[in-house]
Amino acid sequence: VLILSIFISSNIASFVYESSTYKKSEIDLVSEENENNEKLEEEKLENYSKSLLSNNIVLFQGGVFNDLDNAEEFRRKIDNKVLSSIVNDGKYERVILGVSTKNNFLDMADFLKKNNIQFVKQVYKIPLNVEYNEEILKILEIFSNFILDDIKNVLSDEVDVTDLKSDIDFLDINYGNKGSYKLFNDLRDLILDLDDKVEKEDLESVFNFVYSSFADYKL
Repeated sequence: VLILSIFISSNIASFVYESSTYKKSEIDLVSEENENNEKLEEEKLENYSKSLLSNNIVLFQGGVFNDLDNAEEFRRKIDNKVLSSIVNDGKYERVILGVSTKNNFLDMADFLKKNNIQFVKQVYKIPLNVEYNEEILKILEIFSNFILDDIKNVLSDEVDVTDLKSDIDFLDINYGNKGSYKLFNDLRDLILDLDDKVEKEDLESVFNFVYSSFADYKL
C-alpha cells in the first residue's frame, strides 16, 4: 500500500508539474504573439509616417455613424481620454479624435493606442495649385502638441489656452502670395480669439475647421 501511495503521489505531482508547465508555455506564447503584433503595428505606423509628405495633414477618425445619437454615445465613452469632435459631412456623423502633421503623426498615433482608442487615418494633401503656406501646418502642429503635452488640462472643465495662444501669436509670419492668406488668418484668428480659459468644446472647433477646410483635398 505504501509503495502504491508513493507511486500515485509521484504521478500526480508529475502531472501537476507538466500541466503547469504547459499552461505557462501557452501563456508565454500568447504574450509573445501579442508582443510581435505590437511590434508589427509599430513598424507599420513608422513606415506610414515615413511615407507622409511634409505638406500632409492627418485627421484621426474614431468612427462614422448614420445617427447623431450613436456618435454622441461613442464620444461619451472616450470623453475622459481624448479631445474629440463630431463633424457632419452632409451624410454621416464623423467622430474626429485629433489632427497632426507629418512631424507629430507618430506621437498622436501612440497617444491614441496607449488609450486603447481605435482610429482610422484620413490624409489630406495641400494642393500645389492653392499653395497654402507652411504657417498653417505649423499652427496645426502647435495645436496638436498642446493637446498631447497637456492632456489633463485639455480635458478639464476649464481649459487654460494661454500658452497655446502665445505660441501661435509668436509665429514668424510669411503670408505667401497665393491662396493661403485667408485660410491662415482664419485658423490663426480662430485660436487667438479664444478667451484665455475656455471650455474644451471651444478647442474642438479647430477639428471642425480643419475638416471643412480640407475635405476636398483628401487623398
